[in-house]
Amino acid sequence: LIGQYSTGKTTFIRFLTGKDFPGMHIGPEPTTEGFTSIMHGQQESLIPGNIASADTTRPFPALSKFGAGFLGKFQVSEVDAKLLKSVNLIDTPGILAGEKQTA
Repeated sequence: LIGQYSTGKTTFIRFLTGKDFPGMHIGPEPTTEGFTSIMHGQQESLIPGNIASADTTRPFPALSKFGAGFLGKFQVSEVDAKLLKSVNLIDTPGILAGEKQTA
């Protein structure tokens, strides 16, 4: 999901899955600092980007070409939610709009 900060992207993912997910932060100020892939898992877990990109059983090995800087801002959150058996969701940092972008 992509949108301005504090517009409910993370809250919308929580609504779709029916659950909180590991690494989730919700608040009135920008709270999502990186990219989180929310995917199905039997147990809730939070996997750092460098580990997820090294695991060839997951769809993330190609992300290693973006380097440690990106992988430090990427994580995988596994949740046992029915919706996630057929789709992965990506929570992104908010983008700024209008005057705040140039200030």
